[in-house]
Amino acid sequence: MKQVVVVGLWLVLGLGMAAAYTEFEAGLIGSSQQLAQLEGQVSSAEKRLQVLEQDPYAAPLEREEAAASLARVRIQLGRQRLALRQEAYRLWTEVLNGRVRLEAARAAAKVAELRLRAARVRAEKGAASPLELDAAGRAYERAALQLEQARAALDSARQALAARSEVDPDAVPEVVPPEALDVERHPDLQQARLDVQAAERAVLAASGPDTARLEKEKRAAELRAARERAERLRERLRRELESLQAQYARQQRLVGLARDAVADAQKKLEAQRLRLEQGLASELDVLSAEQELAQARADRLSAQVELGRLALELWAYAEAP
Repeated sequence: MKQVVVVGLWLVLGLGMAAAYTEFEAGLIGSSQQLAQLEGQVSSAEKRLQVLEQDPYAAPLEREEAAASLARVRIQLGRQRLALRQEAYRLWTEVLNGRVRLEAARAAAKVAELRLRAARVRAEKGAASPLELDAAGRAYERAALQLEQARAALDSARQALAARSEVDPDAVPEVVPPEALDVERHPDLQQARLDVQAAERAVLAASGPDTARLEKEKRAAELRAARERAERLRERLRRELESLQAQYARQQRLVGLARDAVADAQKKLEAQRLRLEQGLASELDVLSAEQELAQARADRLSAQVELGRLALELWAYAEAP
């Protein structure tokens, strides 16, 4: 039953995404050999538990250990599934980010080139100093280098994506965080609770008169240590969850500001083009406005990508394998 709940949660998560991304993500998960191995281990652990539950000679602690083994492999399965979703998101959005960064770098290079040309003209007329010309030349070289770096980064992102799929990303997936968040659902804490339960079973198994006192004391100490580790982990995860929620709220505001910046840059570009037609603005003014718009779009996309990444991190506090 728990497995059905997990699948249902992830189907809800996928509803906010574009169909192309949902298909890509599903393909990446479906082709994972490690995930297939874990699913096989879950099936084996379930069968073993079923056998023990029907075995009248099986001790209660033996059944509990089998149930714990099943829970552990389910936790691993949930972790791997989330890791694959995060990897799919990274591969997809790095290509999108690479595209807009390349456009921003290209626009910046155009501005730097025009400024260099203008500096050369002024220098020939005696209206610019050699220092000004050198500064414009260095600025253009930096812009050209950044353009090449942006091309290389996009090529690398495309190659990484092509190694997993032939899909062509079209938009940032809208990843919605879960409504209910609880540190108790985090896989690390689930694992820690299983460790405590294992230590409790070890104490019970050593409770008879055939176990030496020192062995009993050792197992009791291990149980105390396991409980302390679980409590420390619970507190750390609480702090991390609060931090993630605050980061997500801040990122939502940053996305809104980034969208407003794009709208403002678009209006500025339209105004500069109109001014150019009327002879009130220069070619540089228009190219500079185009650069601002390209950079604003790159900033908006980066903000959206980061918002989705944080949403995926929050899902670790909602999965209950």
